[in-house]
Amino acid sequence: MDTDADRLEAIKSLGGQCVHHDSGEFWAIFDNGYLGVSAADLDVEERGPRLTCRTCDVESLRKDTSVTVNGADYRIARAEPDGTGMTTLILRE
Repeated sequence: MDTDADRLEAIKSLGGQCVHHDSGEFWAIFDNGYLGVSAADLDVEERGPRLTCRTCDVESLRKDTSVTVNGADYRIARAEPDGTGMTTLILRE
């Protein structure tokens, strides 16, 4: 994926959906499954909702911003940009 347009096309082709927030909307892939995290010698399991989206769509969104996915409301707990133009938004209910 070289451009933001390519990233958007990939999100849509992988079952992405439109996510709404107070100042607009963006496309993202919603996931509410298992996430394994390793820190030093400690493995931690985390379960919870998250969105995979284009960084350019969410750069202005801050912690505690409300987003609506499939009619359910969440708040952004943190953003994790991956350096390739994509960001994972960790959500909380």
